[in-house]
Amino acid sequence: MVGLDSEANMLKQARDKATQLPAAARKRLRLVHGDMRKWHTREAFDLIVVPCASITHLLELQDQLDVWRRAFHNLAPGGRFVVESTMPNFSAYADSFANPPRAVVAIDRDVTDEPRKIRLIRRRTVSYLPYEQRA
Repeated sequence: MVGLDSEANMLKQARDKATQLPAAARKRLRLVHGDMRKWHTREAFDLIVVPCASITHLLELQDQLDVWRRAFHNLAPGGRFVVESTMPNFSAYADSFANPPRAVVAIDRDVTDEPRKIRLIRRRTVSYLPYEQRA
């Protein structure tokens, strides 16, 4: 298994977590500093995964297409490319076009600590920047 990230800090966190893995798993793990738009290898992978909606951090269509092309070249014949992405809340984005733009408040987390009878409700705002095509 190869873990690829362009951020050194994220790789450090992954290395720290990897110390908790069994030795056999650590032997099979390789963490690499690189850019998913450009990274290539001579290895052919049966599976390439872009998790945690990471593809959405690439704002330009060309950058996203470069990831798909690079994945195709890094896959073994019959290999699979899986991209995890979240579905945007289009009604919230439509509201953000109002003049003046509104920031929609959504409940992000609602948990209760039963023994102490304490409830935590965390909210977040969502707005859409149409000129950047991102939330």
